[in-house]
Amino acid sequence: GLLYLADQPGDYHQTPAAPLLASALDQAFGSTGTPPPPTTPPPAGDVTAQIRALTADAQAAFQIAQSEVARHREAADSAAMFESQSRLEETRAKIVLEEDRMARTSLRSPVAGVIVTPRIEERVGQFLTKGNELCVVADVGSVLAEVAVPETEASLIRAGEKVALKLNPYPTRTFRGTLTRPGTHVREEGTERFVIAEVQIENASGLLKTGMMGKAKVSTVRVPVITAIFRKPVRYVWGRLWPLLP
Repeated sequence: GLLYLADQPGDYHQTPAAPLLASALDQAFGSTGTPPPPTTPPPAGDVTAQIRALTADAQAAFQIAQSEVARHREAADSAAMFESQSRLEETRAKIVLEEDRMARTSLRSPVAGVIVTPRIEERVGQFLTKGNELCVVADVGSVLAEVAVPETEASLIRAGEKVALKLNPYPTRTFRGTLTRPGTHVREEGTERFVIAEVQIENASGLLKTGMMGKAKVSTVRVPVITAIFRKPVRYVWGRLWPLLP
């Protein structure tokens, strides 16, 4: 049958970037995603720069506290040493906090895939509110092919049958898939009537693209050669005789 590689709406994931970003800002600033003054929200890059600066300050304070602890220990000043030790633990906790805040500014897709949103780089620096879509991620590890099966052959195909596919861009390569859905209704284009069968194909190499066309063969139940040869003539003759029978 004719083959067409179709989009798979079920395999596209709208990454809820804005809620993640808002959550990151909540963790960073203890608010509802709005950075501290100035009241006008800065670009996302300013948030990460601010966190980096706070992390650097905390690391510098940590090194100073370490030096103070060592100095008071050598001087056998236990009171001052314990005070410096407290500041050391405080700055260590602050470093961990800032590093955690920085990690929360990274957005990660819940699934592996490819970003299909065009010109995503143009969104750099935009401030997103909760519920806004940042990008769409497509799982291209497998693709869905639509195979047009002639109406007269539709009774032969079953879910789970193996399918061999030849695509126009790769005429010398055979792709293998599995028929997942035989089709539920007949379509008509001109004088041709057919059903659309869906075939799942592994696409680990990433060669298959939406919109490619080609040919497909479905491996149906094995029948004797004589049956395969005379099946169509017998169907034609029977179709002519049946209306004449009482």
